[in-house]
Amino acid sequence: MKRLLLIGMAFLFATSTSFAQIPIAQQGFEENDSWSYTNYPDFYTLNSDKNVFDLFSSFQDILPHSGSNFLFMRDLNNPYVPELDSGETSNFYHYLTFSTITVPQPLPDDLKLSFMYYAKGIDYAYNDVIAYELKFDDGDSWSNDWVTNVDSSNSFTGYLSADTDGEWVLNTIDIPDTVPFVRLRVGGYQNGQSDWAAFDDFSLYFDSEADFQPPTATSASIVSDQQILITFDEPLISGSVSLADYNVSSSEFNDDSTQLSVNVSSSLIDGDIFTMLVEAMDISGNVGFGSFELVHNDFSGSLVVTEVNYDDPGQYNNLSFFEIYNNGDEAYPLGGLAFTQGVELVFPEYLLGVGEYAIIAAPAYSFNDCASLTYGCGFQTYFGFEPDFEISSGYLSTSGENLLCENTIGEIVINFTYDDTNNWPIIPDGSGYSISLCDPSSDMNDGSNWSLSSSVQQAINPADSVLSPIGLSGITQYYADPGTSCPGEEAIYGCTNPFACNFDENIGANADDGSCIMPNECGSCDGDISCLVSVTVSVDMTVEGFSPSDSSGIDFDGLDGTTMAVRLDGGAWQPMSDDDLDGVWTSTLLVLPNTSHVYNFNDGAGNGYESGENLANCAVGNYGNDRTFSVDSLDLVIPTVCWESCEACPEFIFGCTDSSASNYNFAATDDDG
Repeated sequence: MKRLLLIGMAFLFATSTSFAQIPIAQQGFEENDSWSYTNYPDFYTLNSDKNVFDLFSSFQDILPHSGSNFLFMRDLNNPYVPELDSGETSNFYHYLTFSTITVPQPLPDDLKLSFMYYAKGIDYAYNDVIAYELKFDDGDSWSNDWVTNVDSSNSFTGYLSADTDGEWVLNTIDIPDTVPFVRLRVGGYQNGQSDWAAFDDFSLYFDSEADFQPPTATSASIVSDQQILITFDEPLISGSVSLADYNVSSSEFNDDSTQLSVNVSSSLIDGDIFTMLVEAMDISGNVGFGSFELVHNDFSGSLVVTEVNYDDPGQYNNLSFFEIYNNGDEAYPLGGLAFTQGVELVFPEYLLGVGEYAIIAAPAYSFNDCASLTYGCGFQTYFGFEPDFEISSGYLSTSGENLLCENTIGEIVINFTYDDTNNWPIIPDGSGYSISLCDPSSDMNDGSNWSLSSSVQQAINPADSVLSPIGLSGITQYYADPGTSCPGEEAIYGCTNPFACNFDENIGANADDGSCIMPNECGSCDGDISCLVSVTVSVDMTVEGFSPSDSSGIDFDGLDGTTMAVRLDGGAWQPMSDDDLDGVWTSTLLVLPNTSHVYNFNDGAGNGYESGENLANCAVGNYGNDRTFSVDSLDLVIPTVCWESCEACPEFIFGCTDSSASNYNFAATDDDG
């Protein structure tokens, strides 16, 4: 809830002086720059960038002084330049002529012109020149011919430095304050590829001692529930604020008028985020505006951590979460509270009712294989509902953590430390358990008050295509109580999932004991799989080689190392067969119709997977070795492929491959000696 309304104002007089530039015309070779120009000759870039008179965004290590473009010159005296009207193709100046500017009258302050330039290898001894000329009339003639000659002895004509040591240099010209017009010409003459020059940021301006910069409110902080302090970047003569639903009782500047204290007549609402608008005027009459989003919260109540899931059985801990509980007798406003240690999170406006829970979960990961999941790899995909908040940064350590939460005045409202040793519950390896504090009135920092969660939550979608990206392949249920209390003494254990085959509402189970038996892929509770279609895959190992007698295959997931293996959608490895001993290993997979899947082969060598180097046309995934198929309602036989190939293995024909031999066999692929 963001609101704004009532005004408070303070006045104070002070003195201040600063310098500012009042622009008249500018040209930095950016869109919409105001000082127009013409160039002579036409811009060109020739001879592989060796002869240049053009606008560039970068050239080797030269970048614009500001913006995106600058004027660059290189070897202007060369046979490639466009011809002059006389037909001459060398020995003439290249230049920009800026349009005539009418100087505003009367002149308020000092009139100046400046520009940035860059020079390298300019040699005046060999007639290399970069120069400028200024005129103060509305004509079109110049003191110099700008073809073969620029005489620096002419008034307001000058040569620029021959080398700027790899830096942009500012050139500023002080112009008589009485001139009615200003026009500029700038250019150069060069005779070699090592002669470089560049220009940027031309500006005609008044250099004023007056202050034309508006003041800025640099910060705003809540000192107490009835006072706000605003800090400014310069002294002010007045300042006002607009905020919400509060009457300003008084406001006062500090001694140097750079801070404004605003007092409100009623206390700020705990946890309520509001917008404050600021208006300020400095001693030169410049007015500045700013806005701040503020929150105050020093509410006194009782927040308790009642559940932590810090070590799920997967390798990514995508299901990490913890739960806070309002154990007080009033609704607790969370807005502005911040976890600052262990994990980081600043709470938005949120009112946690008496006896209510709030779940704070790790943010879902939504890249790579997780991008295919609507809610990414995280809490909502598994448990089926959205957590109340997500951790902004940090994570729950698997070996214990201190979680510290403070209110907006720095008071600690939660100081909780869990552990995985001493008297804290030990989470069994490879199983999904959170730990729970069933009595929120007990000491949450005493591990003996915690236990392994006893309620079972079924994965909202137990398909391995969902669980595998999360890192929880096969973990279709989890012992956790997110957002609910522990089962009480009157708990009735049983299957609580109404979609389970053995759910019995007559039992009245209110605490799941993990006994639920879910229907199979075809929705059957009696083992019917007639809805599935078969997909036969096979891999030819005659080139790569695989010997069952070596037991070199994988020896987990119930395999003994004597067979090739295949895995569907990241699930368990299944043995393949080579009944006719021809080196081609085959397996038949059962899937739902009208679905798409990935599968992998494994020969046990190294990590056993195929290299994805040659599989770009038939595989996807992080390592490029997840082969794919799509199936409709009919059984499918996928053509046999060679190991680490999208194609069949080449056919071997044994015979003499020596073309000079009398028994040469032109069809042979392998010499048999």
